[in-house]
Amino acid sequence: PGWYRLIAELHAQLCEIDVDYEVLQVKEKFGKLRYNARSEVDDTEVQLRFDTAMYDAEALSATICEWCGDTGKFCVSKHDSERRYRTLCRKCRTLSSGRGQRFRPV
Repeated sequence: PGWYRLIAELHAQLCEIDVDYEVLQVKEKFGKLRYNARSEVDDTEVQLRFDTAMYDAEALSATICEWCGDTGKFCVSKHDSERRYRTLCRKCRTLSSGRGQRFRPV
């Protein structure tokens, strides 16, 4: 829910580039937004603008709390033997501690 506005703005940008683009997948991976989509427009400049918009949104997602939308920091938590990544604000990091995961900014 915290990235809702970011995703909506990215969608609007991509629609300006190609109103018929196709969304393949929207997810969180390694603490950042992954928005996978494609445009069938056969134009190098259009493809570059399209890919740049998705890349920029992914980079911006590392500064927005994925849970609440406030300003966040890219964080890591060691859970069992694996590391987990999230982008969280201070408040949500504190809430995650109550759930048994301690995330700390990288």
